[in-house]
Amino acid sequence: MRKLGIIACLVALLTSQGFADRVTSAYKQLQKGRYDKTKSLLDRAIGKQAINAGAHYIYALYFLTKENPAYQVDSSYTHIMLSLSHYAQIDKGDSITWAKVGITLTSIERHRRKVESVAFGLAKSQNTIAAYQTYVERFTAARELNKAIELRDQLAWNNAQALHSIAGYQSFIKTYPKAKQVAEAQTRIDFFVYKAETTPATLKNLEAFLAHNPQSVYRDSAVNQVFDLVSVNHQKATYEWFMKKYANSTAAKTAGDWLMSMYQNEGKLRQFYQQFGNYHRIAYVQQLLEVDSLQYFPILEAGRYGFIDQAGGLRIPIKYKQIYQDYLCEGIQDRFIMVRQNNLTGVIDKLGKTLIPVYYDQVEVLTDGVFKVVKNGMSGAFHQSGFPILPTVYDKIEVLNQYFLRVYRDGMWGVATLNGKLIVDCNFSEIDKKANSFVLFRKDNRYALIKNSQVFDQFLKQQFSLQLMYDEVDWIGGAYIKVLDQEKQGVVDTTGQLVLPPKFTQIKDLRVGWAARTSDSTAWQLYKRKGGLLSKTFFEMASPHDRFFVAKKQGKWGALSVVGDTLEPFKRDSLVFIGNVLLTFKGKQVLAKIKGRENPLNLSPYRFIKGERGNYSNAQPFVQVETRYRKKGLYNQKGKKMLAAVYDDILILADDLFSVKRYGRYGLVDTNRKVVLPIRYQGISNLKGGYQGLLLNRKFGLYHHQRKIKLEPKYASLPRPYSSSDSNRLFVVKKSNGFGLVDDRGRDMVAAKYQKIEYWTDSIALIKNEAGHWFLFNFITKQRLKTQDFNDIKYLKKEGDEIIALVSKVKFGILSNKRGLLIPMEYDLIYNLGSREAPMFFTERQYAGGKSFVVSYINHQKKVIWNKIMQEGDYHKILCEEY
Repeated sequence: MRKLGIIACLVALLTSQGFADRVTSAYKQLQKGRYDKTKSLLDRAIGKQAINAGAHYIYALYFLTKENPAYQVDSSYTHIMLSLSHYAQIDKGDSITWAKVGITLTSIERHRRKVESVAFGLAKSQNTIAAYQTYVERFTAARELNKAIELRDQLAWNNAQALHSIAGYQSFIKTYPKAKQVAEAQTRIDFFVYKAETTPATLKNLEAFLAHNPQSVYRDSAVNQVFDLVSVNHQKATYEWFMKKYANSTAAKTAGDWLMSMYQNEGKLRQFYQQFGNYHRIAYVQQLLEVDSLQYFPILEAGRYGFIDQAGGLRIPIKYKQIYQDYLCEGIQDRFIMVRQNNLTGVIDKLGKTLIPVYYDQVEVLTDGVFKVVKNGMSGAFHQSGFPILPTVYDKIEVLNQYFLRVYRDGMWGVATLNGKLIVDCNFSEIDKKANSFVLFRKDNRYALIKNSQVFDQFLKQQFSLQLMYDEVDWIGGAYIKVLDQEKQGVVDTTGQLVLPPKFTQIKDLRVGWAARTSDSTAWQLYKRKGGLLSKTFFEMASPHDRFFVAKKQGKWGALSVVGDTLEPFKRDSLVFIGNVLLTFKGKQVLAKIKGRENPLNLSPYRFIKGERGNYSNAQPFVQVETRYRKKGLYNQKGKKMLAAVYDDILILADDLFSVKRYGRYGLVDTNRKVVLPIRYQGISNLKGGYQGLLLNRKFGLYHHQRKIKLEPKYASLPRPYSSSDSNRLFVVKKSNGFGLVDDRGRDMVAAKYQKIEYWTDSIALIKNEAGHWFLFNFITKQRLKTQDFNDIKYLKKEGDEIIALVSKVKFGILSNKRGLLIPMEYDLIYNLGSREAPMFFTERQYAGGKSFVVSYINHQKKVIWNKIMQEGDYHKILCEEY
């Protein structure tokens, strides 16, 4: 038995050695180009042992030898993969034998990669989707696999792009879901959907798209278009609504910028900050709040300008070589600063942030929140937040109304919204506003009249069109517009409603309605104010009135109500309205018909009757009558006799006070016909504040009926109130020796011996003496104040609670009626750089014969906030050119 086992082992060893010899023999035959012999040896080896890794390797070499007629890359790959899979099962002896001829696991792997590379080259040479797809499916572990996938996907993407359709891109995504172009394909699908659902780009279509496609990559574009449409009315409510509805969009940021600027320009920036905490620049608003109300003033250091605030804090760095000359005279009261460099202009805010780059030849404020910029003669527009509104391509940009700008280009006008949307191309010879409700267009001498709201509606529907219907457009009746078409007149109201069609040869404004006539008639027909025929009757004449239609028919006058009812039969020779009083004339009979009075007032005895009205606000008309003896009387609107007809003249001073003249003298009478001032004066005049001036024997006095003030006429000129206060009871009077001050009873407070007396306080007067010197005098204590006299005074602030004046006596100083001497009279020049409410005084002293200057800024609280010694050259750079 032991011998049989040894024999079996020897047989197995010899058999294995035989297989190995066939493999090595086949390899040698392949090297000699004996392909048939190689194949025969390999087939026998594999036939004896199908898992012969060495034979499969040689077969892989065999099929990849180009000189071999049986060259077949795919077969080579099949065998190399079999070789790899069976290699682990070969015995040690075979591996040693095969290694001697180069058959190792490394060589097998190397050949696999070679086959994959050759196959990839073949696929590339074909460069078709099918070739790459076959490679991808066959060579799943190849190094070139990803490249093959990439090339396949690119070819498929090219085909999809060539089709450029929703179906083509959808097919690409479905077939190649992992391709890098899938995102772009989806974007293009979204674009097709976006264009299909938003064409035309009306508000309705855009909002429907946004509702149906909340995740579309074109959502922001659609929102931007919605903003372009809805924001044309430029209203705060619109911007607030948009910020809330489209909070996370790019356009919401623009809406917020507009809204912030509107609040800021209304002086409500803090309200905006508190109300819109989600604004994308809310931190910037918080910073602005710190400086928004501050005044800025220019300073000069080393030839460059910067700006400080009223407390002296440096707000804008000292770096600008040029600034606007106005800033040297007035400081900066605005919220923006124009800066200049190399004769170019830009804009910064009060934080120093650049809003408009220093690039433009000219920058000016066009309207709240909008700047006009000019470059090389062409105009554009910027928002105050720093983004462009209109490009610099227009010859002119002007404000049209509260909604629109008009833009001029190549000799024609167009219309843009205040936020920069060109809604009417530059195709019109003239564009103007009418009543702030209409836009007037002219082209080829024809006019169109379009309501603002119609412009908005047409823009929203993307269907802007207009009809040039009229030959002429003009105002009539204040709030109405007369239109002319082929020499026919019509009327349009400010809502755009056609009141009278353009078919009349003449239209008259009757205030209560209209009178119109056609070419085939010389008579007039009456029309209601809002349109519609009042009466079918034709009239010879019609007169304007605020409440009734007054017309003439068959030679007689009558009156109709606003609905056509007869108020006064057409039997009168004449009708005259004085307010609500209707005077009817028939022969010598004159009747006054008064509302609320049953019987008319008979005015027939009077020779003349007319309406009179006082020269004061809200004065009511009175009926003045005159007898044949030329004596005048007065009736009010209720028919009450105010003054009997016994006066030579009557002047209505107030509804309850009349100046009357009799026998060449004047007096005052009230509504009860009570004599207030006897008729003894040579003249009575009506003055401001309810005062009457009195003249007697060439002397002047003063009277105030309601306040019971009377200064008898004993002064050389009309007394005047010492102060403008309603409670004032002191008066500046003039006597032969000069001016003085008296109380309401005529008692002297300041002797009348001075050149001038002006108000300073309720107890201190500003007085100019005979030497021409001004001083302050307490007329209560009768003491002269110890302030320095001065020769000249110029008021810097006279309104409100405080008076501030520039005073001088060789040198200049500043004096306040509340805080005394703010700046002593020690300066060669002083002027106010600040506002009237919060002055900032530029002061200057000269030294070295006018070669050196000390310039100081002193605020109204006497504090020096900036001080600089300057030579003449720099001094003139900081000095207002007016001085």
